[in-house]
Amino acid sequence: MTLNLIFKRMRREWRVLSILLLAVCLVTGFLALGPLYIRAVTEVDIRSALDSANPEELKITVVSDVPVDQNAENIIKEELGPLAVGVDRYIRAQYTAPEAPSGQGDPGTPQIAVCGFVMVLGANPDDGLPGANECYQPFAFERLDQLVNVVEGRLPERLATPDMVNAAGLSEEQQAAQQIGIYNRGQTEAVITPEVAETARLELGSRFYMGQVFTDGTSRVTSVVIVGIVEPKNPSDPIWTGNQMFLRGAEVEVNLTTTRYDWGMAFDPAAYQDWVAPVVPGTSYIWRIHTNPDVINSNNAGEYSAAYTSLQNRLGTALNGAQTFSGLAPLISGYDDRVKEAEGPIVLLSGAVLFIMLYHLVTTVSLILQQQGTEWSSISSRGGSTFQLMKLQFITVFLLGFIGFVVGPYLSRIFLFFMERFGPLAQALDGASFGNLETPVTSYLLSIAAGAACVTFLSLPAYPAAKKSLLRLKQATSRPPTKPFWTSFFLDFVLIIAGIGFVIRMYWIADGRIKDLYRYLINPAKMVQFVADHPSQTGGLKDPGNLLSMALLVTGIALFWLRIFPMLMGFVSRITSRRKALTGPLAVWNIERNPGHYAQLILLLIGTLALGTASLGLTATREAGGWRQAQKEIGGSARVEINPTQGDITNVAWDRFDGVADSANVIRVTGTALGRESFVLIGVNPEEFATAFPDYADEVAGLRDVPALTQPGIVLPDDANQLTVQVWSQSLATEEVPEPSVIISVYLIDAVGTPYLLQLSRDAGTNVTGPTGETSEPDAGPPPTPPEQWVTLSGYLPVSGRLPYRMWRIGMASRQGNLDSFTHKVYLDYWQTVDANGIATPLESYETQPAGWQPATFVSPFSGTWVPLDIAQRQIGGAQIQYVQNEVDPVAQDDSTALKIEYSVRRVSGRSTEPSVMIDTLPVDRIPAIISGKFADVFRGTGQGSANRGIPPLEVGSERDLNVDVGPGTVPFGFRVVGVTNEGFPTIDRRVTDDGTIEAAFIIVPLDVTRALMNQQTGGPSSFFDTNQVWLNLPEREPTDKLKQEIAQVPGVTVTRFAWDRFGQIQREPLPSAVAGLLYVGFIVSLILSLLDFAFYIIVTAKQRSFTFGVLRSLGWDTNNIWRLLLFENLALVVPALIIGTLLGAGLAYLLLPFLILAGNETLQFKPLEVVLMLVSLVGGFGVLLTLTATWLRSMSVNQVLRLGEE
Repeated sequence: MTLNLIFKRMRREWRVLSILLLAVCLVTGFLALGPLYIRAVTEVDIRSALDSANPEELKITVVSDVPVDQNAENIIKEELGPLAVGVDRYIRAQYTAPEAPSGQGDPGTPQIAVCGFVMVLGANPDDGLPGANECYQPFAFERLDQLVNVVEGRLPERLATPDMVNAAGLSEEQQAAQQIGIYNRGQTEAVITPEVAETARLELGSRFYMGQVFTDGTSRVTSVVIVGIVEPKNPSDPIWTGNQMFLRGAEVEVNLTTTRYDWGMAFDPAAYQDWVAPVVPGTSYIWRIHTNPDVINSNNAGEYSAAYTSLQNRLGTALNGAQTFSGLAPLISGYDDRVKEAEGPIVLLSGAVLFIMLYHLVTTVSLILQQQGTEWSSISSRGGSTFQLMKLQFITVFLLGFIGFVVGPYLSRIFLFFMERFGPLAQALDGASFGNLETPVTSYLLSIAAGAACVTFLSLPAYPAAKKSLLRLKQATSRPPTKPFWTSFFLDFVLIIAGIGFVIRMYWIADGRIKDLYRYLINPAKMVQFVADHPSQTGGLKDPGNLLSMALLVTGIALFWLRIFPMLMGFVSRITSRRKALTGPLAVWNIERNPGHYAQLILLLIGTLALGTASLGLTATREAGGWRQAQKEIGGSARVEINPTQGDITNVAWDRFDGVADSANVIRVTGTALGRESFVLIGVNPEEFATAFPDYADEVAGLRDVPALTQPGIVLPDDANQLTVQVWSQSLATEEVPEPSVIISVYLIDAVGTPYLLQLSRDAGTNVTGPTGETSEPDAGPPPTPPEQWVTLSGYLPVSGRLPYRMWRIGMASRQGNLDSFTHKVYLDYWQTVDANGIATPLESYETQPAGWQPATFVSPFSGTWVPLDIAQRQIGGAQIQYVQNEVDPVAQDDSTALKIEYSVRRVSGRSTEPSVMIDTLPVDRIPAIISGKFADVFRGTGQGSANRGIPPLEVGSERDLNVDVGPGTVPFGFRVVGVTNEGFPTIDRRVTDDGTIEAAFIIVPLDVTRALMNQQTGGPSSFFDTNQVWLNLPEREPTDKLKQEIAQVPGVTVTRFAWDRFGQIQREPLPSAVAGLLYVGFIVSLILSLLDFAFYIIVTAKQRSFTFGVLRSLGWDTNNIWRLLLFENLALVVPALIIGTLLGAGLAYLLLPFLILAGNETLQFKPLEVVLMLVSLVGGFGVLLTLTATWLRSMSVNQVLRLGEE
């Protein structure tokens, strides 16, 4: 058989071959899609991460203790290439605020900051210099002129180098004449900002020394002259981040009552090297490398990640341990591994779906060959060899396969374009685009493999067709087989048993036990959790055995349905045969007569529906689980992180923000106790939290209905500026000892429980920081208080606390000369506050003799009942109080009642006591707490390691005392367990080990009492605990731009994390996304192939049965009966296939789900509407083809049929 004849035949059958070519291209395009899909999802994930990242995070920072030389620059260029597009260079001296500015010390003593000295012309620094009450942080910016504007003066310049002005060997007269050495007027120039100039009292021409003066008569100093005052061109320029000492300086807290102002200045970089570097404790040379993230894509992300690692190593070697860090590194690391990990399972899954599609092709070719059976049998009967017929088929399908291989990769991009707008991928992309995505080599290889598979499978049906003679063809047509050939080999049972065997294998590898298998199978949630907890043992989809188990089970069950299908049709036939109407019995008889022919269509329908149902189920489950996981990781729909020291959010109405339904304030702190692993302490308002997040209401149920924390003390007005009290002091003076100086220590707490100390006196002494180069001595202290008369004591309230303040304890800090012990009596009356306008507000005059004023027994305002008495409480004892009337002259005409305090001051443990009176202060009961199972296990006892053996874990009702280290200090917590949970909690990481899932240890407690306990121990004006997270509930999930703007305007907000962003990342995880996407595309392709198969089936059936239909019509059969016959016949095929296919698809999704290890670990879910739409689309396609066929057959008569037969 010549090629010419073959091509002529192909031209004659071009319509059929065109349809077949379309089918082949769909198959090759599908198989090529997997790697491309993974790359596309990865590309979008990279782009999304880079585009949403803070631009500062994308910069690469190099910090070196030595100058960055040309060799280091070459390394940066070699490793980063086009990624590096610019650099900011600057120098910064090391600075850690010392407790006291000091330049005196032994040579070799390490510095932590460079401090200052008064510059005296002609004074030798080696002989000592008067110290300035300040320290500095010098800077040098390479492009200072581009960063600042000169307000006054000029920018610094490089003056003479140390070698040029070396004064060694010169006399004082020579140094004075040349203005060098001890007569220099500034060896290097610097500039400062207006804020620094004002606060430090500097001006142009200010001069000072900085460095060290040692006790051995040597010094290492340099003189500085201020030549300019500058302001930043852009205060929000990221270069100022971390360099605020230059812009604003810093108040350094020396002690409770004294602060010091330290500041920074900028030099010329070369001058810095000449004069500053030798006198500072250390210098950091900083390069901030600007990057171009647009050059990074899914193809080179791994290369740039490796280049960054190489850059770290090479610079560390070249620059003596230089550190390189960037937020870019974690964003691009691991993508290559994710792609490689996902490609293997996806190729296996694509291969499994490919067999369904190949079966479609085999069915299509079989129908085509069945249509051409007469021609082939005639050729065979007239001497045509089997080889010739096989050659005819092979050359034809080889051309189709070759074209399909070429078209496949390009068609896969069309599939991707379609999925970019429809289906599960469109939801994950959320409007993002793939950009210029390259087709990976793997896609081309898979297209070749798919083309070869198509050629092989399309050639196979030709062999039995070539062996049939004309006689055998007529026999097969008149007596079709009653059952498929594979039923004789029990293939269905073999496949089901093999699939079950692989499932048992998976559980055996993971758990080593089979007895619990049935529990996992009947409990979907437990099965999902089991596989998720044993990823390394089960292997997930990386293990071919797991995929094979699913394929075997689904195929086996489908074949089993085909086994019982003829029996079902026989049963239906016996029922319908009793009816007089011919339509129903004839339809069922046709199917029963040739079940093997119809079985192929049923199997294809089942496979198509299985793919579609599995895709819908996995997509719905992935969406639900992804959102749940995103909420759990973030904490609600959004988590606003707040620095409470930078802003007060007490009055922020979050529910009025755009799209916000509810909110909950949260304190989240990491602590340690007993030297064991850290745990998370979470403080919530249970009622507020349960209302905002009903899904977690049960998690905090144990904390609800707990009485609110009782606040101690007297509330001070918000506008109060000063606190005053009238004091009558008993006279104790003798010739040797003066009258007592009455000082009252007033202990305040603010709204969050931060303690403040206010001393009331007639003239409180202070330490004042003077101008640069000047010092001021502390005052001698308060003078003796005039006795036997009413005296006003006052003090200014702190300004940094959260209003309102509460006065909860007063302590008698009185002193009498140099006596260590004395007993004294005072009368107090008429407490009041005064605002800035001088308007007084009375607080307490004792006329009602309030019961809340008692001798102090608590050192802290929120003393727990679990805290034992200690020496600290003895410091506040020794006061006796009594309400008296007319014992002394009244302070006012209508105010005859006063509070008499008799107290004794003595020395305890080297300190003078402070007899105190507390106001409305009650002990705090044990804190109700909900703990995790891990916490219950870790803190079951108070010992270490084996000392806790035999002690049961904490349970409901257990009580435990822990000293918790929360960072700034240690807080004693006494809690009572009201709940133990093993379900985790939002923002708490799950940690999975080989032994299973371990929740991090955490404890949930009421916010108000937790905040108070922590602040009373560790809080201060500049550091305290308060709400540091606000969790928002957004019903619409996706945040609006308006909401983002509103949140950005809230003071103290440091960062906002949205669950929607994390949800998008989860949806773009390569393996789960690719599985759902491929099943979706597989369903679409399989649906198209099914419609093609059904079309060929209709054509073949119509031609085979056209004579029958024509005769029936000639005999008077109503034309509508043809439609009914075909409808009944196809309903008998399609309806069971719809049911079985949908169930098998659900089963496939059920089996696939655990191995995907989807975020959220949700059980299988479906959206009913989507399933209905899928079934409608399938039935609708078949209905259109069926309608066209019925219309054609209804129009035919016997004459037409006979003429067709003659043709």
